[in-house]
Amino acid sequence: MKFLCSFAIIFLLQFPVSANHTANFNSTDIEEAKAIAGSLGKLAFVKFYADWCSPCKWMDQTTFSNPSVSTFLSDNYISVKVNIDDFDGFSAKEFYKVKSLPTMLIFNSKGQLVERIEETLAPSKLMSILESHNSEANKIVIQNELNSAPSKKYHTTSTSYKTVNQVVRPHRQYAITPVKPSTHRVLVGTFRDPTSAHNYHNVLKQTFLDPIYIIKDVVASQVIYKVMMGEFQTKSEAQDYRRILASQFEIKGSVE
Repeated sequence: MKFLCSFAIIFLLQFPVSANHTANFNSTDIEEAKAIAGSLGKLAFVKFYADWCSPCKWMDQTTFSNPSVSTFLSDNYISVKVNIDDFDGFSAKEFYKVKSLPTMLIFNSKGQLVERIEETLAPSKLMSILESHNSEANKIVIQNELNSAPSKKYHTTSTSYKTVNQVVRPHRQYAITPVKPSTHRVLVGTFRDPTSAHNYHNVLKQTFLDPIYIIKDVVASQVIYKVMMGEFQTKSEAQDYRRILASQFEIKGSVE
């Protein structure tokens, strides 16, 4: 009983409960979050992000701020965020083989990976995934032994990689949209993965009527996919559009 009480105090300090059920994304160790989730009979939700990731910011401003999503996460998940540009975040990125952003992982209360998401999601689609894992079988209370503090476990093992790869959704083949020459557009996202590029493209299409393109390019011998918005005859017009995206929609971009 003493252990459970002290553990609850630690939980309240590290994962404050919000009065309005807003989801709290804490910058903490994934293994620690999984242990806390197990002790409370919850799932763990991990999002990998970077400060320069436009799709990540879009999901923060729309999907994760959606009342239904934030309340459901707060009630049923321990939610953490991992900045891949931090030292520990980079180690976690390597261990979980994060190749594109945003990437989200869902673990059951036993710490087992049950879903790997490598796409930009609107609120309704994320809610569907969150609800699909919200079952009694995935939320069994795990009794931790006394003084068994969780620790980082980012060393690589073939078993761990096999478990991760089992839930990776297969990539589909996409056609890249042709664009008109001699026009200026605003670059709002760059991806190595065509699936992530097309998912972000589709999310933007739900909000904007403007032309939105995916352009395949090669940079330093690496194939990348650029998501670009607008189509302007002059660079000045494109710059004005870029400023509107930044000021009114908080979408940062560059003119090309």
